[in-house]
Amino acid sequence: MNYTALVVDDDVVSRIVLAHMLRSAGWSITEADDVGPATSLARSREFTAIFSDFSMPGGTGIDLFNSLPSAPNRPLFVLVTGIVEHSSVGSDLAGLIDGHLTKPISSRALAACIADILPTDGDR
Repeated sequence: MNYTALVVDDDVVSRIVLAHMLRSAGWSITEADDVGPATSLARSREFTAIFSDFSMPGGTGIDLFNSLPSAPNRPLFVLVTGIVEHSSVGSDLAGLIDGHLTKPISSRALAACIADILPTDGDR
């Protein structure tokens, strides 16, 4: 299956690294550097998943999440946070977002997140 992701992060290095890791796993990637451009892309294209930084100049990953259509038409949503943000974000979003990654992202953590959010063959 061809998976597509929108990677959203205002930090160029973080965005490039995550995009590269996903491409290496076979994903097709589109990148955005803030909430506004990401919202436009998410409304105009279909993505399997959105991987969004929490804190950006134009808003938060939660602002982006709230701009998406409701389930079942919403893409999977993974919030990416820094260690400082992690303590204040995690439990408040349980049940709303599909996944959570903490920076710096390891390939092992990304693989586990993808395995958790993607449907298995039995779910199709």
